[in-house]
Amino acid sequence: MNQTELDNLQWHAVDGNLIRGQGWKDEYRLSPFHRLPETLKAEIPPKLWELGCQCAGQYIEFSSNSSNIYARWELNSFEKRFPYMARLGISGLDLYGRDGSGSWKWVGTVNGWDEEHPCDQFNDEPLDGSTREFRIYLPFMGEIKKLEVGTEDELIFSDASQRKPIAYYGTSIVHGAGVSRSGLSHASQLGRSLERELINLGFSGHALCEIPIATAMGRLDPSLYIVDVLPNNGAKQLKDRLPRFLRLIREARPKTPILLLGDRVFPDSSFLPERGIVYHRKNSQLELIYQELKDERFPKLHLYLHPDWFGPEGSSDGSHPNDLGATRMAEALVPIVRSIIG
Repeated sequence: MNQTELDNLQWHAVDGNLIRGQGWKDEYRLSPFHRLPETLKAEIPPKLWELGCQCAGQYIEFSSNSSNIYARWELNSFEKRFPYMARLGISGLDLYGRDGSGSWKWVGTVNGWDEEHPCDQFNDEPLDGSTREFRIYLPFMGEIKKLEVGTEDELIFSDASQRKPIAYYGTSIVHGAGVSRSGLSHASQLGRSLERELINLGFSGHALCEIPIATAMGRLDPSLYIVDVLPNNGAKQLKDRLPRFLRLIREARPKTPILLLGDRVFPDSSFLPERGIVYHRKNSQLELIYQELKDERFPKLHLYLHPDWFGPEGSSDGSHPNDLGATRMAEALVPIVRSIIG
């Protein structure tokens, strides 16, 4: 499509009120696309703040009967340190739509190869013209400066859901590392399956039970907290950090369930025995913490230790799930979360 044709589209700017999967909506943020509020900038390490500026898990929803859907966006920055990840997951946009039965189905992805002026069409062929709900997932590891959606016909942005969201705190696995596109992370799949907004608080290389993050999470009002920190914490770190982290959340939200998740199995651990030893050591420590807190009458605390999150071929590098591994994680978590929140 040439520039004249692009200019003839109806372009719809996305502002902070339209972004879903975002916590602390009533707190000031330096950019409407940042995951973390500005108050945390001075309280957490610079790298953690930088990761909080990335868009992982956030999305917009709208309805349209346009035959074609476009996007143009500007990036302040994006991660370049994940050679096993596709560029479209790091800095691209991922479009889903509801089919005739109401299920979310993938429509197309734009990857933003033009770093200066990303602008692209999601669908390879014209859509059927039916008025549908659509959802665009923002990049895992890109910091968006500006975003517009282009259609040939009217577009109506959707109101926010009234159902309480899920707050999911974790490592690069939650952030989305290893998965090819942003709608395919296990966290994004979990949100779609449960028809709830999911606040993605995954931070690559972090999730070290940071006290300011726990305090900030206490200011949220979710239906459930999921805490998934074992990949980046050893057994001693868990013992020293996790109980205080959980108590801070519980003090702020005494009635909100908290789900603790066990570590993943490295697919190559059959050949590298030390990995199996570390896996069992960390999971055992998590079980001890869980039991100690339960003995203290810590309310609404749940523990789930999956025997093998990814499966034997479900990882891109051993540590992170690929698309198959992410799907297996989501399929395992859906019934567990549903049993807790109904």
